[in-house]
Amino acid sequence: MTMDTTDLYQRALSELTTGHPDVAEKCLVRRLHGVPDDRHALLILGHALRQQGRPAEAVAIYQRLLQIEPAHGDGLYHLANTLKELGQGESAMQVLRQLLEHHPNHAEGLTTLGAMFAEHGQLDSALPLLERAVAIDPGLAQARHNFGVVLGLCHRLAEARLQLEAALRLRPDYADACYNLATILGMLHLPDEAARFYRRALEIRPDHVSAITNLALLLQKQEQLSEAIALFRKAIGLRPSSPEAYNNLGLALQDDGQSGPAAVMLRHALRLKPKYVEALNNLGKTLFDSGRFRQAEACFSEALDEQPQKAELHANLGALLQAAGRCDEALACFEVALLLDSGSEYARYNRGTTLLSAGRWIEGWPDYESRWAVRGQTPRAHCRPPWNGTALSGKTILIWAEQGLGDMIQFVRYAPALKAQGARVVVECPPHVVPLFRSAPGIDQIVTEGDRIPAYDVHCPLLSLPGQLRTTIETVPADIPYLRAPSEHIERWRHALGEDSRFRVGVAWRGSPSHAHDHWRSVSLESFAPLAAVTEVALVSLQKGPGHEEVTQFNGHLSVRHIAEDGPLDEAESLLSTAGLMCCLDLVICVDTAVAHLAGALGRPVWVALPAVPDWRWLKRGNTTPWYPSMRLYRQRKLGNWKGVFARMARDLRRRKRRAAVAER
Repeated sequence: MTMDTTDLYQRALSELTTGHPDVAEKCLVRRLHGVPDDRHALLILGHALRQQGRPAEAVAIYQRLLQIEPAHGDGLYHLANTLKELGQGESAMQVLRQLLEHHPNHAEGLTTLGAMFAEHGQLDSALPLLERAVAIDPGLAQARHNFGVVLGLCHRLAEARLQLEAALRLRPDYADACYNLATILGMLHLPDEAARFYRRALEIRPDHVSAITNLALLLQKQEQLSEAIALFRKAIGLRPSSPEAYNNLGLALQDDGQSGPAAVMLRHALRLKPKYVEALNNLGKTLFDSGRFRQAEACFSEALDEQPQKAELHANLGALLQAAGRCDEALACFEVALLLDSGSEYARYNRGTTLLSAGRWIEGWPDYESRWAVRGQTPRAHCRPPWNGTALSGKTILIWAEQGLGDMIQFVRYAPALKAQGARVVVECPPHVVPLFRSAPGIDQIVTEGDRIPAYDVHCPLLSLPGQLRTTIETVPADIPYLRAPSEHIERWRHALGEDSRFRVGVAWRGSPSHAHDHWRSVSLESFAPLAAVTEVALVSLQKGPGHEEVTQFNGHLSVRHIAEDGPLDEAESLLSTAGLMCCLDLVICVDTAVAHLAGALGRPVWVALPAVPDWRWLKRGNTTPWYPSMRLYRQRKLGNWKGVFARMARDLRRRKRRAAVAER
């Protein structure tokens, strides 16, 4: 018994539908042997061959169909798609144009041709085709999707979002629509919504590498680094030969403080793609942050050999040279970066801090205003204009806090200078700083952040005051002390410390972990061991927050006294309490944190341990600072080597203690 040709065709359709294209092919060949000009059989045979990964043979079948019927719409459409699969884009576009000549309302043909124009960057040609496809067939999800993608490329984001959402209503399992909608939502600054649709794309298609990568990048920006790193590793598992995947993982590891593993990933990216400028740049930054300056310089230099016109590379090399103390070379790099990209705030800011570090303050202050852009911030909006240094007589100026506690303490000193110009001075600061600042001279009123601000004429952030007043090293306002501890706190600490005759040294060893270079400035309490070994010296902890637990950790071999407060204190009381304790000590020794500024502003003797790459305010060299006459600076001679710093401190502490003992006799 033999199957007739009609039954063969129906069986072929069934086999193709159920995933057996090879069986379908055999049925169709037999059908065509009997009916060689069967257009439907030829079309389905082309599909069967494509499903088996034989596109070239499918092209021949579609062409055979078109010889029989040159205007066959589906034949032209599928021939174009198959040619596209084979990388024959120009031929595919030619066939699509032919299709639209015969069938101008073929929505799928309009959709595909529009997408191909977009792939070639011809957005003006793509948009009308896709808009027409959507108008002809509003229920065609692919048309909605492609139209949305092209609208996004044209930065018509709200319209793009609407089209992609429509595509997903038509096809909820459309992974690419989820992915592209997530991308648009990210561009609309809706990161949580973007993450939701990236995750939805991955539920539909777990191996969607672009969705994995973009979700990881989004999480990295949100500092959800553990999940971002896991996703980047998943992307590498799917594309182990992708240098971009290793580069992305390297950056995430660096953000997570894993400089060693980050460097390994970035070097692997470079093995896969030598001269990969982005990886060279990122490896340079990683090595720089790790203190391996020579290797970092080699990376930046190699990247510059490949792309000498890339401003970012000159700026990064300049930052490295600045940290290495090669200021003239650094300034030259920043100048080149700004010539190539006058809008590079990073280069401008670093040029400013380099000039400030070198003591060239009048030149450096204007560039220091770029700090806002570098930190990804914008100055707060105010209803009155910023102060630009003009006369203040009879005016009210609002000065407001920015950055950290140490910066607030350091620059509130400028209030008397403004008062001397005839201004009424209003200071806005966080609530916990208000009680401390009540002792500062020159302030007429203090308001808390978020409270109603009184009427004022001009405003100025605290760290812009030195520039507006054209401060030089010789003109720093240093009428010390300009802050005072309340007498009740001083008396309470005198009682708590008792009649201990030893030389009392307050110590603080860690700053805020969120500081960009905290790994360079903070130390372990164990670094203070040489000071604890000095006879007749009592170390007293001033450490607050992270690091205070080390007092008990090292208690067995490093004696540091921690005196518990009388009950829990809020931030404001804690700050006043610390000030009171400092006034009962003979000396404060600390790293570069707010503790140093508070001790200096109180006029207390204070020694500060500085990294080899200190903040601009401490200048490049010298053991004194114009900001605080009672402060002595101890600088690393080699980045990361604290041993020599604390050995010198211990030596000088012995001398100071001896002088104090002689003075008491």
